[in-house]
Amino acid sequence: MTNFKVFIGGSPCSGKSTVCNYLASKYKARAYHCDGQYENHLLRAQEGSILASIKHLEWHDLFVNKKSEIMAHKEFAANLELGVFAIQDVDDIQKPTFAEGMPFLPSLAHGCNLNIVFLIPTREFQWASYSQRDWIHGLLESAPNPRATFNNWMERDYLNGKRISDEASKYGYPILQVDGSLPVTDTANWVVAQFPEIFKDST
Repeated sequence: MTNFKVFIGGSPCSGKSTVCNYLASKYKARAYHCDGQYENHLLRAQEGSILASIKHLEWHDLFVNKKSEIMAHKEFAANLELGVFAIQDVDDIQKPTFAEGMPFLPSLAHGCNLNIVFLIPTREFQWASYSQRDWIHGLLESAPNPRATFNNWMERDYLNGKRISDEASKYGYPILQVDGSLPVTDTANWVVAQFPEIFKDST
């Protein structure tokens, strides 16, 4: 195998991080997570950018009294900015790397000719999975209206997942709909199978 870079894009709650870690361990590669670099990327945001406009907000302020379509559009735009930073980060890594995160969006991937796949959760799986995460409930307690905040959050992510899926289809990228039926190993094997030129000698 070469000094490869494989990217796993998609919307939240699709298993990107778990699959990335599994593959990095299996192939003795670096695992890069966009979420882990979020604070660093905010520091690099230029004045007047979407990132600069949101970095001082409380997280729940993003979901209060806003239409889902508006929130989704702003989140997508912010991730386009984050993706530029993240791609630069991964490009600087001098070893085989699996990188994951929503900021690796189809239009950016197409412009940079990335080896990329997309994991998109179904609406039902996204909602159920988020509902089962303990840290979500602790976070929601700080929101003025926890139920409305959660509903807006889920709808925003669903709309962005649909947009990512549509754009990935436009550019011909592999897409896996995640509904919780596949174990991590099967999802990881699907990712590897999309890049036979990279993993042809793997066992």
